Amino acid sequence: MKKLSTYRADVEIEHTGCEYYTLIYNVSFCDGVEDKGIDAAIAEMKEIAQADISPLQLQRGLDSLLAVKDRGEDITAGEHIYINRDMPAVVSVSKREGGYRFTFKMGPL
Repeated sequence: MKKLSTYRADVEIEHTGCEYYTLIYNVSFCDGVEDKGIDAAIAEMKEIAQADISPLQLQRGLDSLLAVKDRGEDITAGEHIYINRDMPAVVSVSKREGGYRFTFKMGPL
């Protein structure tokens, strides 16, 4: 059995949208209330992105977040634009109790 990551995490996925196609990933760490940090949350999302078949192309969104982080900017400060197969999309990440929320959105459709 392949170990997916170093951390134990729960991930809830929400699908919303009408005019915009949106997937929301709520990453919460299972080791109690200790915050494992944004790097751990991104590591969990990279594992999920390996199996992604959505038109949102999660890996491209994560790459755009990492580019912002590498520039020393706060990645939780707002939406970050990336290009998927067909149209611009946005990704945002915000802190939530026990973890992080990643929102991937494209549209209007």
